[in-house]
Amino acid sequence: MRYLYLLLCLFLSTASSAQKDIHGKIVDSEKKGVAYAIVQVVGSGTGVYTDEQGNFKISINADAQKLAFYCMGYERREIPLSEIKTGELIVALKEKINELAEVSVEAKASQRSGKSKIIGKSKLKVGGEMYMNVGTEYGIFLDTKGGKNGILEEVVVYVTATGIPDSRFRIHIYDADARSRLPINDISGGNIIAHAEKGNEWVKINVRDKNIKIPDAIIVSVEWISDYGNNLSIQSKGVMKYQGQVIGLTTDYGAQSKYVKFIFQDNLQAANNEWLVPMIYCTYHK
Repeated sequence: MRYLYLLLCLFLSTASSAQKDIHGKIVDSEKKGVAYAIVQVVGSGTGVYTDEQGNFKISINADAQKLAFYCMGYERREIPLSEIKTGELIVALKEKINELAEVSVEAKASQRSGKSKIIGKSKLKVGGEMYMNVGTEYGIFLDTKGGKNGILEEVVVYVTATGIPDSRFRIHIYDADARSRLPINDISGGNIIAHAEKGNEWVKINVRDKNIKIPDAIIVSVEWISDYGNNLSIQSKGVMKYQGQVIGLTTDYGAQSKYVKFIFQDNLQAANNEWLVPMIYCTYHK
C-alpha cells in the first residue's frame, strides 16, 4: 500500500511538472492594459485572451518553446519560455503605425461630399442564426464596385436576441483577393470592439476615425472574444449555442460569400456551399 502511495505521488508530481502556469499583463506604450489581446503558444492552437484590463493566465506544456503576444493595431511579439521568469509577466506591445490615418481630416463628416453609400445590402432579412466558438471569425466577402477609394464610415452587423447580446465581439476589415475571396491584409486600423444592447438589432460601428480607404474588395468579419459572456466554460455546461452574441444569417446575399478563420490559427477556410451568410454591410463616402 505504501509502495502504491509513493508511485501515485511520483505520478502526480510528474504530471504537474509537465505543465507550467504563466500569468501576467499585456500593456501598451503608456502602460495601459490591452483588452482582448491574444497569448498563444507558438506552433500550436493553444491560446487565451486577455481580459478587459489586459490580464491573462495560460497553462503550457513542458515542450513549449515560445509564447506569442499580439492584438489588432499592435506589433506581434514573441518571447522564448527560457526568458520568462516566475512571477507576473508584463509584456509591452508597440502600436502599429497606421498609414491610412495620416490624412485623418478626410474621415470627418464636414469633409464629405454627398450622402453615405452602401457596400453590400442594408435591407437584409434574417434567415438563421450563427453560433460560433470563442476566437473564431465569421465574415463575408463584399465587392466594393463603385466604392473603390472611398472612405469607410460604418460597419453594420445584425445581432439577434439569442444568447447574450451585449457580450463583446471584435470587427476585422480586410482587403480581399477578388478571385479567391480570401483576405490579404487586415486594414482595420485598430482594436475595434463592439456589442449590441438587447439584441434583434443592427449594431453600427463607427470607423470614420480609422480613415480606411476602400480597395477593390473587402472582407468584414466578426470575431467572438472571451469575457462578457463569451466564456469557453459555458460549453462544458452543454449550452454552447449561448456562449455570447449570436449574429444573424440571411439568404439575401447568396452563396459563396462567407469565410471562417479558426481559433488562434492563421489558416483560413474558403466559403462553402451553404446558402446562409452573415448579415453585415458597410457605409462609405467619397
